[in-house]
Amino acid sequence: MKLFKLYPLLLFSIIILACATGSSRESIKEDRRQKGIPESISQQWQREQEERIVKVGEKLIELAPNAKEFTFHLAISKKDSGGIIDPDSVNAWTNGWQIFVTRGMMRFIKNDHELAVILGHKISHANSVSRKVVKRNIVDYIQTIAFATVGIPPIWNTPPIDPSTMKFNHGEEKKSDYEGLQWAYKAGYDISGGPALWERFFTQIPGSVKGGFLSSHPWSTERFLHMQEIIRELTQASSSGSGE
Repeated sequence: MKLFKLYPLLLFSIIILACATGSSRESIKEDRRQKGIPESISQQWQREQEERIVKVGEKLIELAPNAKEFTFHLAISKKDSGGIIDPDSVNAWTNGWQIFVTRGMMRFIKNDHELAVILGHKISHANSVSRKVVKRNIVDYIQTIAFATVGIPPIWNTPPIDPSTMKFNHGEEKKSDYEGLQWAYKAGYDISGGPALWERFFTQIPGSVKGGFLSSHPWSTERFLHMQEIIRELTQASSSGSGE
């Protein structure tokens, strides 16, 4: 009789437990769903940024007469630079056949006009990097053959080139400034903000002078004035051509 009286209580406990379990499962599902929302938004944003980079980059490539078929990428991991560059830092680099722009750079720039200025500069550098890598490989090959055939030891020590941190000399930077702005201008982008963009790197992220974008792209008043002169030259040439 006592056992019979316990049946309703037991049944009630089972129902409560089932409801609690179901509620817990739903809570877990909802929690997972909520966590998945930011992740999916982030992935979508990254896809959109890569599409922007590719679109602008390919448009510039068409106007760069000596450019090869480079590929353009959003850097989302340190692995993209061999573990050197933080993808959330404001940076961009090339290894001679690929051009990378970090997530941080995509947040820093204001529009596709500024992106075109960055990519145009990097395309010019990519040509230089490619030539330097080829020359180094030729030297290494000749030295290897010489050592293997007649036992002549290597004369020149050619350390590996690290394109992600490669620095260019003054002349190379001026050349890339000119070519990059020229291609961006011909592609229809507004390059008037180019000098101010470089200046913004210097004023807003001064730390990049020692270990970031400006460490391989030194900024100076001379460079600012040179870029302004390039822009005047390009716009005046365009005006003269349209007036003829």
